Amino acid sequence: MIFKKREGATRRPLRLLVISPWGVSGGYSGPLVLQNRLLSSLVTLSSDVQVTVLYRDRGMAELPVWAHEPVPVVTAPPESFPKARQLAWLAKTVLYVLRHRHRFDAVFLQGMYLHTCFPALFLTKHAKVIALPVVDGGDLARNGQGIKNTIKSRMQSILLARTILGISLSTGIQKDLIRLGVPEASTILAYNLVDTDVYRPGGGIKGTGSNFLDLVFVGALGPRKQPHIMVEVCDLLRKRGIEATVTFVGPFESAAYESEIGALVERLKLSDVVRFVGLSEFPLRYFQEASMFVLPSRSEGMPGAMSEAMACGLPVVVSSVGAMPQVVEAAECGVVVENFDVASWVDAIEKLRKTPIVMHEMSANGRAFAQKHMKPDAVADVIIDFIGS
Repeated sequence: MIFKKREGATRRPLRLLVISPWGVSGGYSGPLVLQNRLLSSLVTLSSDVQVTVLYRDRGMAELPVWAHEPVPVVTAPPESFPKARQLAWLAKTVLYVLRHRHRFDAVFLQGMYLHTCFPALFLTKHAKVIALPVVDGGDLARNGQGIKNTIKSRMQSILLARTILGISLSTGIQKDLIRLGVPEASTILAYNLVDTDVYRPGGGIKGTGSNFLDLVFVGALGPRKQPHIMVEVCDLLRKRGIEATVTFVGPFESAAYESEIGALVERLKLSDVVRFVGLSEFPLRYFQEASMFVLPSRSEGMPGAMSEAMACGLPVVVSSVGAMPQVVEAAECGVVVENFDVASWVDAIEKLRKTPIVMHEMSANGRAFAQKHMKPDAVADVIIDFIGS
């Protein structure tokens, strides 16, 4: 089992402060989706949980049900968050924390970055810390000797000394938390969360046993996730006689990168088979219409899109970074590609396509793993027990 509750834990009212520079809604991003699913489950599980969220207001029309007391500490346009706005965020957040620090039992830090750690420092004498680093080799990396890195490392050390629960999206993050002083008994491994009652198969894997292959890529389109690889994979698959298509679900990170990928699609004459649908806060239909989920990222924690794909019964073909290879091995739900050359990805996808029995086994395995280990209620229950004990 991934989750292990503490024996003898008792329930108590929980006043939780969430520091959320990402906002609280209005975008399909990994940190935001994880935050909303986890905190919604916290509120649902216990009527005693009260959540105050300090968030970046991006002109959002609706707030999530878990936001017991939403406090927009700074307003910023959705397309930019420049340094001046970041400083405004920090100043207003710190001011709020100083005025209300005695009200809170715990502070929830999603991402161990400067803009979340600094305000939380002012709560360390009064509140417990729940830490959820989001990127394997990212948040807790001690790279470089500059002043900024030194300050960040010192802040993290203070906060981790007060951490009662470290939530890890991968074994790499868990090892970092333990290395930096969080007791192993105070860490849990929690692969990214998904509501398996909502994300479910749509009637079988599309295209198995035929010459058609529909690939789906869900996530922000930028250099880190390398969508260009899947454009080139589609081209090579079609040259091998396979009627392959790729659907990209997610926003481009910049206009320049969008132009670059658009030019590649035009050069390879793939405009009819490569589809860009943009941002979708609820990408269920795209998983249900696909044959496989693909993600050739250079760095990840445990992407929420992969959890959703597994819950929908899609075999996954992913790069060997973050928690993805661990999950694939544990769930037996797909294939890990060890490098980033296009031929290796084509070979892996084509080999899997030729074995529909294996694809169906992976589909069932992924769905079962998601139902057992990725439900938000499981993590939320552990949080309540840790804080109440």
